Amino acid sequence: MGAFASLRRAVIMRISNLVKSEEESEDRPRSNSDESDFLNACKLITAQREKYGYSINALSKKTRISIYVLNSLEKGRKNGFPEKTFLRKMLQEIETELFLPKLSLNPILKNSESPKRIIKSIEFNPLNISLLSSWKGSLAYLLLIFIAIFSLNKQQQFLLKINSKTIEPLDSSSLSNDANIKILEENDLNNN
Repeated sequence: MGAFASLRRAVIMRISNLVKSEEESEDRPRSNSDESDFLNACKLITAQREKYGYSINALSKKTRISIYVLNSLEKGRKNGFPEKTFLRKMLQEIETELFLPKLSLNPILKNSESPKRIIKSIEFNPLNISLLSSWKGSLAYLLLIFIAIFSLNKQQQFLLKINSKTIEPLDSSSLSNDANIKILEENDLNNN
């Protein structure tokens, strides 16, 4: 048990030292040699691509890397690079396809910067609700329906209170024939 615990401590110490050295290397300003290594690695991609007769389109199809990213890599435009995780895999694909030694494009990875993430602020704008296709629209629609039902109910109660409306069904026998004839005559006059 003692040997295992000391081995475990040694591994943890080694990993923490590696992490610290990597953080320090990222914090320190890049020197001219780092920048020249970066540009040389970018030029190496172009030279090897032309040496094997690949066009940008052909290399893009073989490596499944977009033309935009390949152009950014060849010209050294860091703002066109993807995140480091994706860039690492892309550089490995390019090294394999162009028969470059492993990690020969590593200076590109070291000098790349992850794209800045834009965080949208979430604001509630009632004019920007798409009705029934979002939870906000559904909630607004449901609220509108409840308000309409409630207000119609209140109106019906008011009409009952002032006796302008009854809730008993109409009795057909209570209508006289004279009233039916008068209604039919009025309808005929309106139609003509």
